[in-house]
Amino acid sequence: MANVYIDGFNLYRGCLENSPYKWLDLVALAEQLTPSHAINRVRYFTAHVEDPAANQGQLVYLRALRTIPLLEVRDNGKFTTHTVIRPLADQPANGMAAVLEWYRINHWVPLRRPAPGYWVRASVEHKMRRDRT
Repeated sequence: MANVYIDGFNLYRGCLENSPYKWLDLVALAEQLTPSHAINRVRYFTAHVEDPAANQGQLVYLRALRTIPLLEVRDNGKFTTHTVIRPLADQPANGMAAVLEWYRINHWVPLRRPAPGYWVRASVEHKMRRDRT
């Protein structure tokens, strides 16, 4: 049996933001990601968005998610940002290049941490392709 934790911010930013698809059955997603495990429970952690137009759509989506039997929605998270200062790199000798980078997401912690035995997958790492121009 698998217990699945989903970080809503990372799911949205990593998969759905630039996609025409905004509604996703999170239990079905968990079942497809873990075909060798039966799903015991899915916990979805998110924070409310500030944009009033987007917030209305998010509230409708969260209401729909709450109708899925194995899914628990925790929407009392807080979104914070901070500025990071990094040194400038010299320009590559042959100009700019597109690179594939891996990012580990450590900046958002839900108000309630997943219980032991929760399997963290898609919300922990995702690939981003960034053109450096």
